[in-house]
Amino acid sequence: MELRTPIDLACGMIMEQSHCTQEEAFKFLTTASRHRNQKVHDVADGIIKARTGSSGHITAHFQDRSCLAQRTHAAWAMRRSGPPTPKR
Repeated sequence: MELRTPIDLACGMIMEQSHCTQEEAFKFLTTASRHRNQKVHDVADGIIKARTGSSGHITAHFQDRSCLAQRTHAAWAMRRSGPPTPKR
């Protein structure tokens, strides 16, 4: 899943710039990957870096497990007994 986030983000950037479908954008990535002899996620990272100037690691919000656990617990507590009490 970690490699899929930059691929999807790069596809979105290609779709926005080229006014194409997700399938066409992914085909563009795979074609560029073959021609450059690079992995698809490396091509996607290059597109993201060129477009945003960011060289940081890109993750989806749900990939932070501690954050997900906190949200899940809070949702469960609200359904069970109302809003959770704040920690002191």
